[in-house]
Amino acid sequence: MQGVTDAEMNARQRAIAAEIARGPRGRVGTLMRLWLHSPDVAEHAQRLGGYFRLQDNVPGPLVEMVILLTARKWRCEYEWVQHEPAARAKGLDDAIIEAIRREARPPFTDPAAAAVFDFAAAMLDRHGVDDATFSRLMALYGPRGIVDLSVLIGHYIHGAILLNAAGVGRGENVDPPFPTAAAPAAE
Repeated sequence: MQGVTDAEMNARQRAIAAEIARGPRGRVGTLMRLWLHSPDVAEHAQRLGGYFRLQDNVPGPLVEMVILLTARKWRCEYEWVQHEPAARAKGLDDAIIEAIRREARPPFTDPAAAAVFDFAAAMLDRHGVDDATFSRLMALYGPRGIVDLSVLIGHYIHGAILLNAAGVGRGENVDPPFPTAAAPAAE
């Protein structure tokens, strides 16, 4: 499935695309063009994504860490390839990025980063968190942080699902971002 092209857009889609281009993204990307098949989804989803680019409660590097963790768990190569450079640009440590790529727990030195990672990993793996993990995150970011991070995870899951369903990959001339499993030995 392809995204909506400029030539295919009706007046409402063009208006939403213009709003996206004026926003923090500065362009109408691949995922947004897919959303535009459903203008109501596009309108609301792009505003929610814009919020996460501008919110000031959870630091930007940790937001990008959660996005990368979500992309990895959903094996969404496109999402990973788009957000890995953003994570580096916002200062997320290379060791954290590489650990997430390998599906390992990163070597944290920052307790806040560890708390955010543990919360996101638990939500993605077990669909819930234990009291200690919840309390650590609550102490750092309060109820708003719990809401923001929970919705951030859901927002990037829905993006990963759509990108994967539409068959959007990492792009041409881009190395696979995730290690591949070794082929089983022949019997």
